[in-house]
Amino acid sequence: MRKFLLFILIFITVERFCFWQTKGFRVHRVSRDLVHHPEWDFEEQPQHLVNVAQLLKQDYFFLGHGAQCYAFLSADKSTVLKVFKHPRFRRYFFPKDLSQFFESIRIAYKELREETGLIYVHLNKTDQFHKKLTVWDRIGTAHTFDLDGTQFLLQKRAELASEKLRALRREGNLSEAQQCIDTLLAFHQCCCRKGVIDRDPIFEKNFGIDGKRTFGIDIGSFSKDPYAAVPARAKKQLFFATLNFKQWIEKNYPELKDYVEEKIYALLAE
Repeated sequence: MRKFLLFILIFITVERFCFWQTKGFRVHRVSRDLVHHPEWDFEEQPQHLVNVAQLLKQDYFFLGHGAQCYAFLSADKSTVLKVFKHPRFRRYFFPKDLSQFFESIRIAYKELREETGLIYVHLNKTDQFHKKLTVWDRIGTAHTFDLDGTQFLLQKRAELASEKLRALRREGNLSEAQQCIDTLLAFHQCCCRKGVIDRDPIFEKNFGIDGKRTFGIDIGSFSKDPYAAVPARAKKQLFFATLNFKQWIEKNYPELKDYVEEKIYALLAE
């Protein structure tokens, strides 16, 4: 009996250790038989699908995870694959929070594809890839899953905008930092003009830079409000959407505080 209890203890300890090391990634947690939603079908040009298929010919390696996704970086380091976490014990119905998350992705892909760096979104089952994709978890174990039956998205790889601005400050590169700020504010202005509300505009973790362009890398917090595009409400939304960024600048790049405030004021005065 004592040996059996010791075995159980060792098994649980090893299982918990592996779970922690892999951040809980399991193939069964990212594959789910969901009801088809026509609104999550997207018309794609044939050549675009060819390009997507090319991106999916390579392996992907664990990059990180958040509350809703596991992220993997392509072997050529150009593309991020995100697969969605599905609740372990709710596999046969569609939870409201996941529905809202997928609706946010739909908004991003339809309204803000360039502004979010989205390349491809796959939310419904398809019959077009006919292949399995290999991903490598955090401890170097390979896993495969069927692309047609898995919900995923592809997004351009980006450096965190906050890290980029810190690096530019260390280099004393004020002009490039200002260009990054301009593109970030352009993102927020675009959202407001299209009546898209970003409920989580946290600069520290949710924005990336690809070259000299800033875009939103977290696409799980968008909602659509047609009245938000009305000029008066759009300006109000822009004011609140940039508050966190202003606070970050004041703390981490105070030399640009006045520049940011002047730019925001100019946008609000338009």
